[in-house]
Amino acid sequence: MSYIQRHKSNYNTHHNQYGSFRIISNRIGHRKRRKQNKYKRQNHNSRLTQNFIQFIFVVLQGILVFVTWRLVESANKQADAALVAAKATQESAKVMENSIKLSEKSLKIQEKSMKITNRAYISVIKIEPTKINEFINKKITVKFLNSGQTPAYKAETRTRISLVEGESCPRLPTSLPEHVLSEIIVGKSGVFSITRKATLTKPQIDAIKMKKLFLNIIGTVEYRDVFNRSQWLKYQMFYNVDTEAYTYCKEHNEAS
Repeated sequence: MSYIQRHKSNYNTHHNQYGSFRIISNRIGHRKRRKQNKYKRQNHNSRLTQNFIQFIFVVLQGILVFVTWRLVESANKQADAALVAAKATQESAKVMENSIKLSEKSLKIQEKSMKITNRAYISVIKIEPTKINEFINKKITVKFLNSGQTPAYKAETRTRISLVEGESCPRLPTSLPEHVLSEIIVGKSGVFSITRKATLTKPQIDAIKMKKLFLNIIGTVEYRDVFNRSQWLKYQMFYNVDTEAYTYCKEHNEAS
């Protein structure tokens, strides 16, 4: 065999061996790549699954947050509505309370007005005699009138007649006589009187004319009205020589 044939035979043999090794190597590499690709696909699928789960979790969290927010907002609105309703109820209660107070006050005013309008009123209407020369050994009579709309009950009257020197309206005495008229009933427009003896002498009358002495009459009337309330009258007058009438003093004349 020649050198060329021998070299060619060796080359073929070597080439065949190298081809077989290359085929085997390619097969092994292909299997390895398939395993790697399979592992990559598995990892990719795993990541997709994990990402999907995370996405679902985030979505669920978002939904939960949204639902919670809506519930909180709804609860706040209900709380605000309840607060507004409570305030409205409170205001309504205050208005009702004020209305009741006004009604009660109005009723009290009406009741008071009714009692004032329909109660008894006793006052002095006349004192006799009025002529100065008639005072000698004559009694003095004080007449009273009930000008109210209802009777006066348990009327008790005190009267004092006195001569006062130098002053027409002296201070009231600390005490008055005992009841002259007691436990009487004076009807509507009813008149009653009290008479006291005044034994004046001519010198006393002359002194009255000269305004050295003054005839002073003071008294009280206590009674109860139809509503069983205590009422009273206080009066003080003096005989005025100039007018030949009895004049009320500036003070000590008042009534309930």
